[in-house]
Amino acid sequence: MIIKLKLPEFLLITCFLLVSCNQLKKLQSDVQNENGSKFSELSGPYLGQKPPGMIPELFAPGLLSAGGDVASITFNPNGMELCYFLWTPGGETLAAPKGPFQQMIILYTRLENGHWREPREFSFNPNRAECYPSFSPDGERIYYISWKNGRGSTMFVDKSNGVWCEPKMIDLQDDNQTGFVSVANNGNLYFSNFIKYRYENGGYSPAEKLKIPVT
Repeated sequence: MIIKLKLPEFLLITCFLLVSCNQLKKLQSDVQNENGSKFSELSGPYLGQKPPGMIPELFAPGLLSAGGDVASITFNPNGMELCYFLWTPGGETLAAPKGPFQQMIILYTRLENGHWREPREFSFNPNRAECYPSFSPDGERIYYISWKNGRGSTMFVDKSNGVWCEPKMIDLQDDNQTGFVSVANNGNLYFSNFIKYRYENGGYSPAEKLKIPVT
């Protein structure tokens, strides 16, 4: 049985087929780009790089840069999850992820099925005003600083059944933190301006200035 098509119908079907083919090619290209990324070729802890030692060295040159400044690289205890933050001056366009980022974003990646995933923005990072991530000693919590309200707030996000939950703010008295935050096994918080908050009875004591000589 031969179906005769009028010219408009023929052109419409032809356009539909061309669009479908282009969409299929784009999907295949996206899959190839994801599978063929430089991260998918990496395996083992610490992105397959040399484990950290006592001598400062440039880490994973050419891997984490996307056109901005990379800072606060933090791994979980077994080296299988990675967090870091990316900052660029206002209006500078990054290579990937794309877009003119005027502040800061936190990126996250993990080892999955033997290979590392391409780093992606955390879902709790909608304002791109979060920075200085740091894993807890057990790897089940990430601490960071958020500037979305115009001032630095100390935040944390927990992992539940392998999924990162909604972030929560830590209520600190005399909140003097300025920058990187890290946590000890006993829950004490330390900031890069040599301020310590002691964890006691489910809360934090007032800020203590550490007696560390600063030059």
